[in-house]
Amino acid sequence: MKPIVFLINDISCLATTQCGVVVNHVFTEFNINSSIRYRANDGRYEIDDIKDSIVIMCKHLIPDAEIEILKKNNNKIVIDVVDEFIREETNVLDLYDYSKIDGIISRIKKVVDDYQFLPNLAVVYIPHHWDIRLQDVQPTIKNINYKPALIANDLRDMPHLPYLYDNKLIDFHMNISFDSYNGYIDIFKKYNFHYNVRETNSVNYKFKPASKLVTAAALNTPLITNYDWSLRDLIPEDYPFLIQDTSLDSILNTINSIDNVSDSQYNYALEILADVKYNTALVNLIPAYINFFKQL
Repeated sequence: MKPIVFLINDISCLATTQCGVVVNHVFTEFNINSSIRYRANDGRYEIDDIKDSIVIMCKHLIPDAEIEILKKNNNKIVIDVVDEFIREETNVLDLYDYSKIDGIISRIKKVVDDYQFLPNLAVVYIPHHWDIRLQDVQPTIKNINYKPALIANDLRDMPHLPYLYDNKLIDFHMNISFDSYNGYIDIFKKYNFHYNVRETNSVNYKFKPASKLVTAAALNTPLITNYDWSLRDLIPEDYPFLIQDTSLDSILNTINSIDNVSDSQYNYALEILADVKYNTALVNLIPAYINFFKQL
């Protein structure tokens, strides 16, 4: 397998850190030849010496002139889309100039199944992993908080949030960076429900990765959610806390009834989430990455 090189543009970006820096770290732990190049202060990468490698970019392609240098040196270019398909005034098939790249990592299987990409592209579905700092975290059961927690850096396409906020029906935790994440873990584990309800068939419903689900799973905490595209290969249709109707009445009914949820419902949700936690642990996704890289 060719060496792996991650080009890291913005170290403050949570997605770039999780899907670049953290993945690189785990690759090296598995003795995979993997490294990082950071963007220099002048806005460029030192790439002239990168040869015969797989170069991975997170969300954004570098300028054409730099791509040409990489291609001349017999490198393969991969874009990890993460959540970029939500970008306004684009669609899945014209978001990038796909003729310049060799592979796509999609965090949503339905995108891979439903869209016809250029035949030159190797396309793979690999679900988003949960933060490895949650590996040994357990919820604080003694002080269960029945108010759901919304953990989000992007509130677009989430209905009725002003009402939920004004009436203190949901606790909001937002603008969380990679560096500040540790400080939130003790807060996250005090909840026995998390929250993720988006407008059905909205852009975020379709193209956001399952970050909220995998975080809830890692914390052994059920998620109130509707059936986003990214969730459909991770949880079954009979998951107990799926919301089909995103009207305010339906959401209020769900939130107001969670303190009366039966043990059987709650425990079944936890069984499902245990599988999600296993299947989206980064160490268990390494074979999918390796199989994909071997195609390039």
